[in-house]
Amino acid sequence: MKESTLSMAMQDLIDPERSPEVIRICFNDTETVLAKTVDVESKSVYYVGVPVGKTGKRCHYAMTIQSNGFIRGSAAMNFIANGGWKKGSTKPTRKEKSEKRASFVRAFLAAAIHLQGHQNFDDLTQWVSSESGISCSKGVNTEEELLNVALMGVPSYAVDVAIARELRFDVDVTKFMERYVQSAYAQCTEGKWDGESKEVATTSNLPQAYVTLMRRAGLRFEKVVGKRKSVSK
Repeated sequence: MKESTLSMAMQDLIDPERSPEVIRICFNDTETVLAKTVDVESKSVYYVGVPVGKTGKRCHYAMTIQSNGFIRGSAAMNFIANGGWKKGSTKPTRKEKSEKRASFVRAFLAAAIHLQGHQNFDDLTQWVSSESGISCSKGVNTEEELLNVALMGVPSYAVDVAIARELRFDVDVTKFMERYVQSAYAQCTEGKWDGESKEVATTSNLPQAYVTLMRRAGLRFEKVVGKRKSVSK
C-alpha cells in the first residue's frame, strides 16, 4: 500500500483532540519521542521529534508525523530505516525505506490509538524542557524571552511546540552559562561587559551568541582563579 493511500485509510482512526501529548516509538533499534503540537496557521495537530539510535546517538534532523500517519523528514526517516547511522552503514534503498516507513507509521498509529484519551500535559512540558535544555512552565513567552532562547541555541522545533502549546521558557542566563564556564574559573555577575569578561569568553571558546546573551542580560565574567591566588599570598 502506497504511503498516500495508507494515510487516507488511517485518517479517521485518531481523534486529534483526544490523542496523547507524547508518544514514544521504539522501532528498528531506534527510539523516537514525539510531542503533540498544533500548526499555528492551519490549526491541524501533528507530532514532532528526533530519533535516537541504540547507542544514544541522536539524528541530526527532526521529523514530523500527522495524526493520519503522514511523515515529513526524509533524513530522520533514513536514520530510523537504517537502525541509526552505524559505522560503515549506507543509505537504505527506496524499497527498504518504504517498508520501514510503513511499519513505523503502523507503530505510531497503534500507540496513538492505545493511548487515546490518556493525555498528560506534564509529559509535554518535560519533553520541551528535555529538547531545549531549559525548564518551562505554562505561560506565554515574550519576544525578549524568545530572543534569549534563540541565542541559547534552542532548536526551532522545540520553540515552535512551546509557542503552539503555550509553554514559557524559564530563562536563567546565569544558570545557563554555568554549563560552559566552570565556577572555579569564573563566575557570572551583574555589570558591564569588560576586558576580563572578554578574556574568559575567549579562553572558554564561547560562541558570540552567548556573549550577546550575557551582555543583553547585563552580566559580565569575574575571574576566580587569579583572585584566589592573590588572597593566598
